Order: sequence, then structure tokens, then C-alpha cells
Amino acid sequence: MKNIKALMVSVNYPNPYYSWAPWNKTANMAILGYVDMDVVAPLPILVPFKYFPYNELSQIPETEICEEGLVHRPRFFYPLPKKLFYGLMGFFYRRSVSDYILRKLTKPDLIHAHHVYPDGYGVMKLCEKWSAPLIVDLHSTDSLEKWLKYRGTEDKVKKTLNFADKIIYISRSIEPSLESLDLGTEKTEYIPLGVDTDKFKPRNRKKICRKLKVNEEKIIIFVGQLIKRKGLSYLLDALSKLSRSCKNFKVFIAGNGPEKRKLLDISKDLDLDGVVKFLGEVRGAELTELYSAGDIFVMPSLAEGRPMSIYEAMASECAVVATDIDGIPEQVKHGYNGLLFEPCNTSALAENLEYLIENEKIMEKMKKNSRKRVINEKWTWNEYSKSVLSLYHDLLPQK
Repeated sequence: MKNIKALMVSVNYPNPYYSWAPWNKTANMAILGYVDMDVVAPLPILVPFKYFPYNELSQIPETEICEEGLVHRPRFFYPLPKKLFYGLMGFFYRRSVSDYILRKLTKPDLIHAHHVYPDGYGVMKLCEKWSAPLIVDLHSTDSLEKWLKYRGTEDKVKKTLNFADKIIYISRSIEPSLESLDLGTEKTEYIPLGVDTDKFKPRNRKKICRKLKVNEEKIIIFVGQLIKRKGLSYLLDALSKLSRSCKNFKVFIAGNGPEKRKLLDISKDLDLDGVVKFLGEVRGAELTELYSAGDIFVMPSLAEGRPMSIYEAMASECAVVATDIDGIPEQVKHGYNGLLFEPCNTSALAENLEYLIENEKIMEKMKKNSRKRVINEKWTWNEYSKSVLSLYHDLLPQK
């Protein structure tokens, strides 16, 4: 069977400075070897001066050799402030990125856009020119609802969803919003993301704890972007409450983002410096070790799809304490592999953490159940690749 030639497009894609949407890269890696792949990960044009936000991105070359092959990073104009010009950004993305693809790459059999906007919208004209099917990924209800509420993106997103040959959605929680758009069930496909259970697995916890300079304390971890949506200010407030009644814990926060300075100040004001440690970006072996060291993975988000970090924590045998929103209850079965709480409820978060810390046998059982649930549900990249490749072949029967 001849390999399919796929063009993978993703504006949020890991780079040497930021681990943005790492699942997009891992999803590409999952089907690598089964398709001939071109990867385009556009970046905004940025001022290369130290004090400008994300100035490091200006140092990334236009092309870069990565695990998945050659990654193209064409630049496009990103007008600010985002609240006013987010809809206009799609126009600049379409013009610059499409022009780059036409100049640098050859015609693919299909285009797979990892985000509806701006990726899917930005490549629609290319799909028309090449008569290539378009697949778009939809990761959360929150993203879809924001696009549809904002006048600058509403029409563009609706056009993209109607134009797309297939819409992959990763969480059942998205289904009501999709149904309200009357797109037809034949156009949508539920394919959950996965985790590499050979990479994310229990390891020598005692050895890792020594490296982290932790003795008998229980370890709570968070992995993700330091942005408002992740609800980390609520986590710090909950930890302050918890520290009044419980001393036997340490917290490690892995990630970077625009909220970091604010969160550091809050942590200091709440006198959490001896309890909470901000690690910055953590990748590779250090990340898998951090998950293995964790007793409890905490996710206080205000909106999510089905977070990759929860999959990774579960595969690594962490009990999960997370908000009862969107796709998270599909991953975390309350009382089985973790505990759920209402968003912004810092008292409930503190109580859930304390309950697990003080009830070690229950916590240990939940940790074991986490990995068991991932394996039983087949939430792996191997299963993801089977589903995506099947979809590709349905769209391209001649292949």
C-alpha cells in the first residue's frame, strides 16, 4: 500500500523555548512511519528584544530538524491586542502561511490542521487549489464557544467546520456543541488522544525523591502552562489552607507562561516558599521522573478538553485531583482514580488533597487504578494512530 502524503499544520507546537500543545507533536509522531509527513508550525513575527514577550521565538530558524523530521516555521503577522484583532489574525496567517507552503512544499494527499482556527481556516484555499481533503481537530468546548461568541472569528470558524471533510474531537463533552451546529454525524469523528505507557510509567520513586530532596512528604505535582485558564491562583490559595492543618506534603509546579511572575508573588505572600517549588519547563527524562515521583497530580483548570497531562499522570500512577469540568470526568472517575471538585472552590480542593494525604491506603489504591484505567480504556498513542490512519484511508480510498 502506498504511503499517504500528509501536510500537518499546527500554530501551537512545541519549540525549543515553550512546550506549547505537546500533544500535537506526539500525535504526529504516532503516525510517523505510516505516512509521508510535512510539518508546518507557524510562528508570529516577533520583536527580537529582551523585554518583549516571547522574544525568544524570533531566534528559532525557519526550518528545524526534529524527531518527526523537518519542521517548517513560517512567520505571520499577529496583530495586537488579541482581543481586538484575533479575527484579523486569520487573514494574515492564511496569506503568509499559504504562500510559504506553495513555495516550499509539494502537493499533499490531505491536510490535517490541529486547530480549527487559525490552522484550518488558514489552509482552506490550499485544499481547494489541490482538491485535498481537510481534517481539523477540536480539543475543547471552551475553544469552540469562544470562537463562536467572538464576532471576528464566528463566521471564519463556521465556514471552516462546514468546509472540513472530517472533524476529529477528542472528548465526548464537545458533542452537544457540535450537534448544535448541525454539521451531521458523518462529518465528525470521536478519537481520544493517548499516552505512551512505556514512557510514562512507575519508576524508582525513592531514587527520584532523593534527587528532589524530598523525604517522607507526599508529593503533589502540576504540569502545564502557567496561564489563567489553568486556575493556579486557586491552587495556591487551597495550598495555603491545606498548610494550616497538614504539613506532610511538597508541591512541584512544572511549566512556564505569562502568569509565572504573578504566581511567584502570590506564593510568597501566602508564605508557601518552603512548600511550593516552581520548576520552569520540564521535559524528557526529567518530566517522566517528576510524574513517577508524584503521589497526587492536581489540575485546577477552569476549562479543558481532555488534558494530556492527566493521561501522563495516570499512566505514571498518580492519583488525580481535578476540576469537574468538560472532558476531565471522562478521565477521572471520582473515588476510583481520583477526586473531582467544582472550579474555583479552594476549600473543596484543599479538603480533597488533605483526604488523600491523610488516607494513604486509599491514595495508593487510586494511584494503581489510574494506570489500570488508561490501559483498560486503551488510551494510548497506538490506538490513536489506528483510528486516524483508518480515517485517512476512508477519505482516500485509492490509497
